[in-house]
Amino acid sequence: MSSQDLSVLLRDAAGTEARGYLLGAEQAGEDGRVCAVLDSNRGPVFALGGQVELVLSAAGERSATVLQVRALQHRVGRDAAWYVLEIDEADRSLLSAHANRRVHPRARPGLAAPVEAALSAPDGASVCPVTVKDLSESGAGLILRPPEDTELLALPRLRLALTLPGDQQALDLRARLVFRRMSGTLLHYGVVFDALASPSFEETHARLAAWVAERQSGAVLRRAG
Repeated sequence: MSSQDLSVLLRDAAGTEARGYLLGAEQAGEDGRVCAVLDSNRGPVFALGGQVELVLSAAGERSATVLQVRALQHRVGRDAAWYVLEIDEADRSLLSAHANRRVHPRARPGLAAPVEAALSAPDGASVCPVTVKDLSESGAGLILRPPEDTELLALPRLRLALTLPGDQQALDLRARLVFRRMSGTLLHYGVVFDALASPSFEETHARLAAWVAERQSGAVLRRAG
């Protein structure tokens, strides 16, 4: 679910700038919203509701793409800050073109083999059952039923334990919450994995990559059939 191949520059009318990377570009067609994660939690503050330029630079491209966006939400964590941005409707097709070049593709679990998981504090406290909506090497989309545990959400890092179909042992990941929104009567969370804080992440990363590849190859075969 992550478009970390896109570097981001946010710039307002006064010329104030902040750099980071983009999350959620793949889902932007649903409601026109994305999340820009800044490199530092000490970055500039942009006015909520105000117009901002979102400058995207994809690896290997000489020119940048400038989109007009509106800042809807702002959140600050221990290591970073992020903004939820609404893309101008006229610019959403440009964002979709960039999203299709993402480094880490995502896949959705099959209806017959859902991926159940649990979100909790890093020490395992405050466990909240979730269902994995989509998964990539770098992050996940999670679905859960309200009410929310706001104390859990206030933590700078969360623990995500998930078991892929056919596996005996759960994957143990540390993650940061980068967006949350209502999805009908349910809640949709987007999390990005913390490679440094997650135990045995190289092994976990390899298993996630293999699962995504298996799901994508199966989808191709079904379409071909």
